[in-house]
Amino acid sequence: MALKQIIIVDDLDENLFLVSKILKSNFPEYKLLLIDNAAEAFEACIANKPDLVITDWDMPKTSGIQLITLLKNNPSTSNIPIIIATGVMTSSEHLREALEKGAIDYIRKPFDEIELFARTKAALQLTEYYHKSIENKNYELSIRAINSIQNKNFVATITQKLNELKPLTNSTEAFSIIDSILESLEMQKQKNSWKHFDKSFRNTHNDYLKRLMQQHPTISNSELKLCNLIYLGMSCKKIAETLNQTDQSIRVSRSRLRKKLQLNSKQNIELYLKQI
Repeated sequence: MALKQIIIVDDLDENLFLVSKILKSNFPEYKLLLIDNAAEAFEACIANKPDLVITDWDMPKTSGIQLITLLKNNPSTSNIPIIIATGVMTSSEHLREALEKGAIDYIRKPFDEIELFARTKAALQLTEYYHKSIENKNYELSIRAINSIQNKNFVATITQKLNELKPLTNSTEAFSIIDSILESLEMQKQKNSWKHFDKSFRNTHNDYLKRLMQQHPTISNSELKLCNLIYLGMSCKKIAETLNQTDQSIRVSRSRLRKKLQLNSKQNIELYLKQI
């Protein structure tokens, strides 16, 4: 299970202490990462993919608004909910600017414990909904991948049997029916092809695929297919069944893929792919 984490960003230690104290008592299951500048916070978000960022607006060098812009412009962090805290930029124009930049909510300073709790809870519920949505989509894609290959194999078997049957019939009508069935089977095979699954996967995880190709431009099509199935959390056994290969061949391919991705023995390949 992924680590639950909230990143709090403020250049004043007293604010970091206060916010962390309130959140620790109300959300003990979340790890809190306290950071005093936006640049370090941005790097931490890329590395950790937190469930929520609570950032001060007015900070030296890089402001909270600039941090929001950086996070929203980066595909790997664009879905992280951000709450901005401010005691100065409180006009309706300021708040509208923050929301337009990508913040989902704001908190006024000085902090009110009930308000901080309520807004944080709402943001975390949004993150939880997003994660469940992705999990459901991944499950659907896994089922689609398995069904796609199984249907293709089934259609190929039936097609072979029908082609073997054709020379054994002397009936023109029967011959015509067999040809009609073969045509329907071919249409079904096209409908359930791997291309159909691949299109669905790209529609759901297009940003991930772009980042994967950018970081590993030499990855082959077969390796990319394996990456996608691993990303969905499929075991070697299930991948072997899906691709109609042996467990051993998938394990060998997976080992070669790890070397291609330059992963050490302690790195989890599925986790690595999901963090790209």
